[in-house]
Amino acid sequence: MQPSLQPDYAEVQALLPESVQQIAGLIGFPATEALIRHFGGVPFRIGKGLRGAGE
Repeated sequence: MQPSLQPDYAEVQALLPESVQQIAGLIGFPATEALIRHFGGVPFRIGKGLRGAGE
């Protein structure tokens, strides 16, 4: 049987950027890992709701 290659969050937490740690605190590490795997290295804008839709 092969050992698991997925790290435990506690093992890597100190190595992660503060922003990733905050996201993991909000949505959990498994969801954060999936988000990073999908969008990692790709900048994307997150609106703050200061403008109307479509602006």
